[in-house]
Amino acid sequence: MKGFIGYILTSCAVLAGHEAVAVTLPRVEAPVKIDGDLSDPFWAQALRIDRFYDIRSDANADPLVRTTGWAAYDSRYLYIAFRAEDPDPRQIRAPQVPRDQVSGDQDMMQIDIDAQDDGKSSTIFRVNAHGVQTDGVYTEATGEDDLSPDFDFESATWITSDGWQAELRIPLASIRYARRDPQSWRIVFYRVYPREQRYRFRSAPIENGQTCWLCSAPRFEGVTGLGNAQSVVITPYATTRAVYPTEGGQEHHTNAGFDMKWLAGPSLSVDAALRPDFSQVEADTTQLSVNERFAIFFPEKRPFFMEGSDLLASPIKAIYTRTITEPLWGARLTARPGDHAFTMIVADDRGGGSRIEPGPISSSFATQGEALAVIGRYRYSFGQSAAGLLLTSREGDGRSNRVFGPDVLWWPTGGDRITAQFLQSETRDTHVAGGSISDNAATIDWARTAAHYDWDVLLQHIGDNFRADSGFVPQTGVQRIYVVATATAYPKQHLSKVSAGLQFEQVERLGGDSVSRSVVPTVSVEGWRGMTAEVQLHPDDKIRAIDGSLRSQNYVTADFGILPSRRLPYVGLSARYGEEIDVDTARVGRGTSLSASAKLQPADPVYIALIASGHRLEIDGAPLFDALALSTRLTWAFTQRSCLGLAADGQWIAHNGGREEGFLDSTLLYSYRLTWQTSFYIGYGDSRLVEDSGGLGRPRREIFVKAAYALRDPFERRGM
Repeated sequence: MKGFIGYILTSCAVLAGHEAVAVTLPRVEAPVKIDGDLSDPFWAQALRIDRFYDIRSDANADPLVRTTGWAAYDSRYLYIAFRAEDPDPRQIRAPQVPRDQVSGDQDMMQIDIDAQDDGKSSTIFRVNAHGVQTDGVYTEATGEDDLSPDFDFESATWITSDGWQAELRIPLASIRYARRDPQSWRIVFYRVYPREQRYRFRSAPIENGQTCWLCSAPRFEGVTGLGNAQSVVITPYATTRAVYPTEGGQEHHTNAGFDMKWLAGPSLSVDAALRPDFSQVEADTTQLSVNERFAIFFPEKRPFFMEGSDLLASPIKAIYTRTITEPLWGARLTARPGDHAFTMIVADDRGGGSRIEPGPISSSFATQGEALAVIGRYRYSFGQSAAGLLLTSREGDGRSNRVFGPDVLWWPTGGDRITAQFLQSETRDTHVAGGSISDNAATIDWARTAAHYDWDVLLQHIGDNFRADSGFVPQTGVQRIYVVATATAYPKQHLSKVSAGLQFEQVERLGGDSVSRSVVPTVSVEGWRGMTAEVQLHPDDKIRAIDGSLRSQNYVTADFGILPSRRLPYVGLSARYGEEIDVDTARVGRGTSLSASAKLQPADPVYIALIASGHRLEIDGAPLFDALALSTRLTWAFTQRSCLGLAADGQWIAHNGGREEGFLDSTLLYSYRLTWQTSFYIGYGDSRLVEDSGGLGRPRREIFVKAAYALRDPFERRGM
C-alpha cells in the first residue's frame, strides 16, 4: 500500500511539472479587416507570442526561422494572426488544394483551441500560405486529428518578401466554450516548415517523454463577458439526377431536404437532418480487399455525423457511424456542461448496406435492413483523466442489438496513458439459435513514452457472441496480448530520429487454440526532406487458416515517404514480399504487394494525388491472382471558393483460370462553396464493370446537380 501511495504522489508531482504557463488574453473592441495585412492597429493591442520551439527532437531547440503569433478576442470572435518568416519565399509549398486537404507536406499554420480547458480535445483551425482552410478536432485519447468536422471561420493570407502571414477571425460559437465566467482556454500555435527537413515549430515545448499534446499548452486566462451565444442555421438543399443505366433508357431522380444546426448555448448544440444527401462527399480511396480475412475500415466523412466526433472515440470500436447507411432523418444532441460531455444520435436508417458478421479467424457480411439507430456517449473529466459510458442500439427488420458499458482514460504521469473499457452486448435475432445471444468485451492498454524509449502493453478479450452492429468489431471469440517496445535516438546530422523496436502479438480462441502469433523486429528512421522509412521482419508468423490448420509465413514489409520539392510535395512507397497464406484454400504461396503514392503540383492552381497498388499471389510457382487498384484525384482551383475536380477509382483482379473482375468509376465535379454550408455542385459520373473477358462493360452514366444555401439567424441573442 505504501508503494502504491508513493507512486500516486510521484505521479501527481510529475503532472505538476507539466503544468502549463498562464497568460492573459486581451479583449480588444476595435475593428479589424481580415485581409492578411498585419499593419492594422488592432494587432498592436493583441497578445504577442514570440517564443516557439522546434519539436522534431527531444531538445525543444530554437527554430531555424522565426515565427510570431498574436491573439485577442471580443464579444463575438477570437482573433488569431501568424507571421512566418522565410529566407526564400519562392520555396513556400502551398498548393491550392480543396478545403480540408492542408497537410504536413505544406507550409501551414494551425491553432489548437481547447476551450473546455480539460485537455481532452481541441478544435483545429489551419491555413496554408495560399489561404486554403482546413479544420477539425484533435482527440487526446487517440492522439489523432480528425479533419472531417467543419466549423465556421474567416481567414486571409499574404505572401510577402520575407515570408507569409495569416489572419483568422473565429466565431466563438465555433469553439464550443464552457458556460462559465471568467473563461480559461488552452491554445497552441503550430507551424509546419517543410524544406531540407520537415520542421515543426510549436508555441509550447513538448518532451518526447510526454504523450499528451495539450497538457503543456499555455492557458489563456481572463476571458470574460462572452455571454450565452445562440444561433440557428438551416441549410435546405435540392438535388436532381439524370441516370442512364447500362441497359439503356433514362431515369430522373429529384430529392430535397435540409440540415439544421441550433447552437442553444456555447456548449450545447442540436443537429437535425431530413433526407440528408452526401453526394458531394469525396469517395473512399480504393483499397485492395482480395485475400483479406477481415473487413477493411473506412473513415467517416459525412458532415452530419461529425459534430462532437471526439466523444465517439473509444478503446473498442463499438461506434462506427458508417453503419448508418441511408438515413431518412437524423437528430443529434451534443453538450459539454463543465466537466461533463455527452452526445446522442438518433437516426431512421433505411438500410441497404451490410453489417459485419465477426468470427475468430475471419469475418463476413450480412444484409442490413431498415432500423432505428441510437448512439449515446458520455464523458466525465477529472484533471487530465476521464471516465465515460457508451450505449448503442439498432433495432428493426427482425433484429435488435444493444451495446453498453464504461471506459476510463487515466494519465498517471505525463508520459503514461492507461485506457480500459468493458462492454456488454445483447442481440435478438430470429435467425440465431434460441432467438438471442449475449456476451461481453474488455480491453486494457498501458502506454509509456519517454525521451529515448516507449512501450505499450494491450490485453483484450472479445466474447464469441459479442456483436456490435453499430460498431466495427470484425474479430470476436478471441483474447489478445500485444506488446511493443521501442528505443529511439536523435542524431544531429543527416537523420533526425532513429528507432529500433520489437513487437509481439498473440491471439487465441477463448478455448485456448492459437489464432495468430507474431514476433516482429522493426527499424525506422526520419531525416532529410521529411523522409520516413521503416522495415519490419516477420519471421515465422503463425495464422489459423480457414481449414482450421495453423500455418506459418515469413515475409518482410517496408514503408518509405519523402517530401522532395515544391512541385513534388510527397512520394510514398509501401511493399510486402515473402510467404503468404491464401485465405480461401489455406495454401502457402509467395506474395508480392506494392503501393505507390504521390502528390504533384505541376502549376500553382493544379494539384494531383495518385495512389496505385498491386498484389500478386503465386502458389507452386503459378499465379493464383493478380490485383491492381488505382485512385486519382486532380483539382484545378480557379479561386479559393471555386474548383474543378476529376476523380478516378478502379480495381482489376485476374484469377487463375482466366476469370476477371473489377470496376472503373470516374467523376468530373465543379464546385463553388461560398461557405462550408452554402454551396453549388454540378457533376458527371461514369461507372463500368470489368467483364469476365477483361474488357470494360457498358457504362452507367449520371449527371447531377446539387445546391445548398445556409439561412442564418439574423440576430444572435446574448445575455448572461
